[in-house]
Amino acid sequence: MAKKSKMDRGLDSLFFDNSIDEVTRSDSKSEKNDDGENGISTVRISLIEPDKNQPRSEFDEDALNELAENIRQHGVLQPILVRPLDNGGYKIVAGERRWRAARLAGLDEIPVYIKELTDLEAAEISLIENIQRKDLTPLEEATAYQTLMETYGLTQQQVAEAVGRSRSAVANSIRLLSLSESVQEMLRDQKLTEGHAKVLAGVADKDTQEKLATECIENGWTVRELEKAIAALETNKKAEKKIKRTITNPMYTEFEIRVNQATDKLRVSLSEDKKGGSKLDVKFSSDVDVDKILNALAELLMNC
Repeated sequence: MAKKSKMDRGLDSLFFDNSIDEVTRSDSKSEKNDDGENGISTVRISLIEPDKNQPRSEFDEDALNELAENIRQHGVLQPILVRPLDNGGYKIVAGERRWRAARLAGLDEIPVYIKELTDLEAAEISLIENIQRKDLTPLEEATAYQTLMETYGLTQQQVAEAVGRSRSAVANSIRLLSLSESVQEMLRDQKLTEGHAKVLAGVADKDTQEKLATECIENGWTVRELEKAIAALETNKKAEKKIKRTITNPMYTEFEIRVNQATDKLRVSLSEDKKGGSKLDVKFSSDVDVDKILNALAELLMNC
């Protein structure tokens, strides 16, 4: 039998299996068990509050209304996970969508699984649950990973192990947060796919990100076509840089050739700027007597 990941094992112990969009037909005794069996109780909805730091921030209204109607007919058959608060209430760890739908359905009470959890454990479980249900947008997932790292001092590897992902997957997700606000908005609006966004995250300049993102949407580029456009842009930048370094003074060219051909222990490069100034770059090998060269160069410069 294949070994389950930490993500699978963690939630198996907390949730029943789903069969009707987060609502299951289970034994009513398990749903109404208030004597502590299985850790499941029925709690007034007014005593439960959502976690403002939970990864998911967007809830589809049509889907919520559909789930609310399902709950009116069948009740909340899968308990939500909560942890107790000092004021006697409870905070949602996983299942906020069911809680919202239950309120829309007019329920006064909801079945809950009460569990004592640390802030870190609650954050990990909430993120894992949302990932398994594919409820998070790419940016919500990236923000959740970043929050785990910043709030609890976790490394990318530790976050990856906690949620059952590879370190590279976590790293690539977090890179989405380096996108400009306008490009992030394009991703939220699903004008760009997550694949497009991850490619654009590799472009350092935000103005360039936005220009490429706009062209990508207007031209309907695939991810591969976007990669080609970025590669072409980099090639053009290198060509422009080479053109800008074109030397007009023939003495500069002769100097470079004479020195660079005479020795392989140092390389020199002369360039001109737009204001007519000149710049000399010298790269020394590790076995060069740098002090000797600098002293000789100092003597020459002082006599200029």
